[in-house]
Amino acid sequence: MLTLIMREKSRIAQECARIMAQDGIPDHSKAKCKAAVNLGIAPNRPMPSNDEIDAAITEYQRLFCSHEQPHHLAHLRQIALEAMFFLRAYSPRLVGSVFNGTADRYSPIMLCAYAQTSEEIYLDFINARIPFSETSHVIVENGKHFELPAFRFLVDDTEVILNLHPPKTLSRGMKKQGRNRAYASLKEVRAMINQK
Repeated sequence: MLTLIMREKSRIAQECARIMAQDGIPDHSKAKCKAAVNLGIAPNRPMPSNDEIDAAITEYQRLFCSHEQPHHLAHLRQIALEAMFFLRAYSPRLVGSVFNGTADRYSPIMLCAYAQTSEEIYLDFINARIPFSETSHVIVENGKHFELPAFRFLVDDTEVILNLHPPKTLSRGMKKQGRNRAYASLKEVRAMINQK
């Protein structure tokens, strides 16, 4: 029974990878739902983790996108670096698929920044004449859901999603090391680009 569940989760992960790569769906949850429908699997069945899906995406890209994906990723990281430099006063962090290397041409750039209020960054966008829209994102802390401000803007026709966090949470994230790290600082993104 356990082997069957593992095979089913593997099939879902592979289908998620295909959907996310071909259809440009960046959200793991949406991809899982669509994959389950495509495969005729009940949505209440055990689903692969996001890490398992990311591993499947990496394999999919190695097999089917090996010529183009590295170029898209390098381009997105360069754009991320420019956006992070603009936001450098707010300790920006690169997260998501552009950070972990699974981004493709459809992927938005996901950033986190740390500010006391959203008005600080709002004014920076206004003063720099950068068109943007305001939105929000949800974090879970100690079992409670908190809605925090976010912004969306374009850099060279590439969407950047900027999620804001209170400055006090920055030190918590900085304690994570190695494989547990799910972000890169401005300095680290610059190093990632220079490695190539």
